[in-house]
Parts: sequence; structure tokens; C-alpha cells
Amino acid sequence: MNLTRSSALALLSCVCACLRPNPAFDLEAGDDASEGLTTVVSAGGSSGASSTTGEASSGAPDTSGAAPTSSSGTSTSDAEVTGDPLTGGDSTGGGAAKPGTYEVPASIGSCVFLGVMDFPVHGGPDECRADADAINNSALSGLMMLDVQVDDNAGMSRPAHPYLRFDVPAEFSGLMVTAATLHIQVADNVTDLPQSGELWSSEPFDEAVLNMKAPKLIALIAADKGEVQPDEWLTWSLDPEQVMAGKPLFFGLQPTHNKGVMLRGGTTTPGSPYLELDLQ
Repeated sequence: MNLTRSSALALLSCVCACLRPNPAFDLEAGDDASEGLTTVVSAGGSSGASSTTGEASSGAPDTSGAAPTSSSGTSTSDAEVTGDPLTGGDSTGGGAAKPGTYEVPASIGSCVFLGVMDFPVHGGPDECRADADAINNSALSGLMMLDVQVDDNAGMSRPAHPYLRFDVPAEFSGLMVTAATLHIQVADNVTDLPQSGELWSSEPFDEAVLNMKAPKLIALIAADKGEVQPDEWLTWSLDPEQVMAGKPLFFGLQPTHNKGVMLRGGTTTPGSPYLELDLQ
């Protein structure tokens, strides 16, 4: 689907997530005025872990960089999340969100180089991201690379694996997640792209972990779906029961082909990855 993402945001405390009301939304008009809007939640700092299952699919190529989305959403109010930065914690002040459709951007969307026998040295996000940007060679930056074997001076024949983390706001507590969809957009300037990669759940991680090692992949969510196109939005349907308020979701993409694919990462503008959640 290629629908318009609304620009609604409202302030979230501690999780550092904020929401901004759409300019077309009359704050005095009542609940009926929110129909047809999607809330965009900024990346925050809450943490935790969860596994997911689902099927992969892909949409038609989109060169605009705008995220396809749909349905309605409303703003949330203040909440606080406490606990371990990797495994999460209890939420307080949650439950303020209203039913609707929300977009949760990736708090982390980076790739790493995995050490191999011939070059057993881990390469962190800065190293992998710089090589992905150089290979793509366009105005985009902060890209992720997906490749079984990166044959250049930076890659040193090591595989490149993307990792994504989504911090689900505690404000969603008390609502039921009825649908969850992961969205990742392909970069714009590399062609002949034979793979989407396999989508896996992974063990918890933060930036510090990615700088030291590649997190372990835990469970296969969806198989590689074959050829993709530049600027195409890739989507995976996830098990909504695995989405928990105040608990992050952790994913890894495992490459299946020696022809690399560049994907837009957590800091790429436009087109950074996001999680679309329908709440009731």
C-alpha cells in the first residue's frame, strides 16, 4: 500500500518519544477529527525483548522515500519506562494511547561485519555503514548492507548483516495490538538485487553490543523472498501477540546471496525503517 504518513507527534517522557499533531487535525473538534490519521512515534530509549513470526511480502517500487501507511491514529501522553537498557522493565504512567494506527521508527537500524576464518575481526556499525554508503554512492547516508561476502577493502570477504531495534512505547499498555508490520526500504542506486534476506528475531542489543559483536539470531520469521528493486518498500507481517508495550523488538536480516543489497537504515532520510502497529 502507498498511503500518506501523517506527521502527528506528541511528547513522550523518559522513552524520549514524542508525537506531533497533524496540521489538518483540529484539536478542538473532538474524537471524530482524528479519523484517517496515523500517529508517528519518534524513536525512544525504552528497552526489552520479544520474538516474532510472520510472512514476508513486498510492495511496488516507490521512489519518493515516503513511507506507505494507512488507517487512523491519535496522540499519546506522558509515560515512563524503567529497567535494564537491554532487557526492559516495568512501565508507569502508561495506557494513555488511544486506538488507532501508529508508526514506531527504528531506534537502531545498522549493519555489522561478522568476523570469518580468514579475517576474524568484527566490524561495527560505523565501519559497515560507511562501506554501504560508499557502494551505493548517492545522496543517501546511514545505509545498511546485506551480503554473504563483501569483497572490498572494508569488507575483507566478511558477511554484512543488518540489525534493527524498535522501542515500543509504554503508552500502548492496555490496548490490543491487532496487526504489526515491519517496513524497510531498499536504497536507490544499486541494481541487480537478488535478495531480501531472511528475517530473524535476535537476542537483545544496543549500539554498544553492535560495536563488539553480532547478536545471535534466535528464530526464523520469514524466508528470503528473492529479487527486490531500488527504492522498493519491503514488508513483513509479524505476530501481533509478540508486541508488548514498553518492550523492544529485535530483528536481524541474514543474507542468502553474494550480491549485496543496500537498505535504508535507522538514520537514513528519507525512508528509515519503521514498525506499523494497529491498536484496539
